[in-house]
Amino acid sequence: MALRVAIELVDPRRPDRAVASALTPVFGTLAPSRTLHALDLRWTDGPGTCAAPWTLAGIGAAAEAASLCIEWETLALGDEQPPRPHGVPTDLPGARRARTLPRRWFGRHLCLVVPCASLDPASNRAVGPVTAALQALDRHTGGPRRRESPRVAARMLATVFASVTVVVDGAWWADLSPASSAARSLVALDRCFVASVARPSAAWTRLLQQTFDPWLAHRLRLGGRGRGLEHAVRGSGPGEHATWPRAHATTPGRPRAGRALEALWRPTKAQRRLGPAVPGDLARLWSQWTGLRGGTP
Repeated sequence: MALRVAIELVDPRRPDRAVASALTPVFGTLAPSRTLHALDLRWTDGPGTCAAPWTLAGIGAAAEAASLCIEWETLALGDEQPPRPHGVPTDLPGARRARTLPRRWFGRHLCLVVPCASLDPASNRAVGPVTAALQALDRHTGGPRRRESPRVAARMLATVFASVTVVVDGAWWADLSPASSAARSLVALDRCFVASVARPSAAWTRLLQQTFDPWLAHRLRLGGRGRGLEHAVRGSGPGEHATWPRAHATTPGRPRAGRALEALWRPTKAQRRLGPAVPGDLARLWSQWTGLRGGTP
């Protein structure tokens, strides 16, 4: 069984079309009687550390085209003290204690949205985007702090939701500092990644958890194991065949440029202009985008 990943290239002229193109056939197969629950996961509010506004707009457009009622929820990645969960205590396979799952999650379609960022990728404790998202879900539902289990969260996806769609916003790949969760360096990827399943199973969620992050690191030539990933992940779409950039992970003694990016990644609501440290043709769109943000709060 291979994890199928749709990979679209983001056109700066209509950046919202990439994710909409990947999601429209997926959402078209889902029962419109169930709400689409969009979980917007973010480290901070900046390029590479949260989903781009045009990505959220594209998700909203695809949901509207499929006549799906969409409800948004934002969760913090790396949040040391998440709010105490309220909901239904649920025993999940592999968990030593019950997780408290929000009632509104049960039976909904899930659209999990996460930035394409890796936490401390130069170390042997590197965490990729999917792993970070699963850890955040486990932490949000009462998983043990600092020992969050992506495996338990993956099983939760198969237990709770009617369908699962994962959107990894790859406009940029970000190398995140483990101390501050700020971007130390960025690489312009100009892509979005979509993996989905209409009837989630434990086998599919396990495949997602085990293969996406190593495959992404392999494609970016960050090192680590790449053997067998060409069979475990089946990429499709124009972003698969276009030239992939090579990422460079920042070593712990980060250079001055990394410190400048960390300062840039603490914007106020009034400060949306970006400096020259953000690479690629999509950088100017961050402050110029005037389209809808997909209905997020």
